[in-house]
Formats: sequence, C-alpha cells, structure tokens
Amino acid sequence: MASIPMAELQALSSMDDYDKMLAMDRLSKQYGVSVANIDKQVSALASGGGMSEMVSNDDLYVPSKSSPSEPVIQPPGAPTYLENANKFRMKYDPSEESVARQSQVNQAILCPHCSAPLGIPAARPIKINCPNCLQESTFYN
Repeated sequence: MASIPMAELQALSSMDDYDKMLAMDRLSKQYGVSVANIDKQVSALASGGGMSEMVSNDDLYVPSKSSPSEPVIQPPGAPTYLENANKFRMKYDPSEESVARQSQVNQAILCPHCSAPLGIPAARPIKINCPNCLQESTFYN
C-alpha cells in the first residue's frame, strides 16, 4: 500500500489552493495514489487524525493505459475542464478592456500542450494562445 510521507503532507497543508493542486498531481503520479486520497490524508492530518484513518485501499490506484476504469479518451481538440474557473482569472492587467475579458471567464481548461490552467469564456469555437508555452489551440466543444 503506497502512502505519502508525512513531510510531504505537512508541506501540502501549508500551500495555497493552486500550488496544492499542482503538488498533489505530482505526488499522485509519483506515489500512485489518487488525488482524492491525498486530499483526504491532508485533511486528516489537519484535523489531527492518525495515519490509519488517512489511507484507504479503495482510493489507491496505479495509473495504467489499459485500465478499464479510466475515463473515455477525449477526441483531439476536446479540452480538459477544471472546476472553479474563477481561480484562473489573471489579474495582472488592470485596464478596462482586461477587466471586461476577465468577467467573461466562466470555464477553466488545461492547455493540451503543457497542461497549464487557462481561464476561458464559454464561446466556441475558441482559439487560445497559451501564455505558458505560446502554442495555439482551437477548441470546438
């Protein structure tokens, strides 16, 4: 049974939401434990629970391309949606035009090239230039 080291869990409990999401994804791949299980372990640590409460066999998984329980593979051009799109509104440009664009953001997706989170409006088709990898993508759904 794979478990996350206590030092990693303590580091996660002190992170903000976005950094925690990225770190949990990295730990999930590294230790073969689901993100939901890692989140439960962090919550149990914060509430003072013991390690026996933190890990349950039901939530463990080993990533595999042949796993039948994996979600259906999305067709090319289909975005991977994220929850809480308002976390991904960039607020570095205070101009009126930028504020108007930010108010249209109601979805968040992952860049298909570099997996950076992007806040986007619901309009389709939409052409996105990722600010992280500078790759252009067009989404139709």
